Amino acid sequence: MYVQTVNSELLSSIENRNNCNYFSNCFSRDLVDLFTPFLNKKVRKVSGHGGWLKSIEKLIEPWQKQQIVGFGDNDRIMIYASYTSLVCKVQTWDKVSKRYASNEIYFGRVDVSTGVLTELSEPTKYRIDLTADELIDAQNQHNFHHSKMIEAQAIIRNFQN
Repeated sequence: MYVQTVNSELLSSIENRNNCNYFSNCFSRDLVDLFTPFLNKKVRKVSGHGGWLKSIEKLIEPWQKQQIVGFGDNDRIMIYASYTSLVCKVQTWDKVSKRYASNEIYFGRVDVSTGVLTELSEPTKYRIDLTADELIDAQNQHNFHHSKMIEAQAIIRNFQN
């Protein structure tokens, strides 16, 4: 059984995850709003190595330069296209555990042959109220069920040829 004690590192990690989720929800909503006027319009180059159209580059430049209120010096945001998807990657830095919490938000779809924005996603709704007790309970449940699954697999294996 997994039992973790609540300490400053765990609390800091949970606070960082909640912050990452909060920023992700905000950015997701804002990016959908920002790109709505461009629905069914060209936003990506299709020749050469692709890339954003100049007008879109200027639109997302403040995001790429991380000029966002409340975002820390080590926090990161990247907006990019991955084949047909428009993606925003949000990473927030936890000073205590020295690790990033990270979310990738898929906020739109582009036709790769034309560069046209064909679809926008619903904004994300990540939870921003996770607690230490909830995390510990979930880890304990996961480990309990995982050990039961291994026991069941061992029994099943006895009847396989």
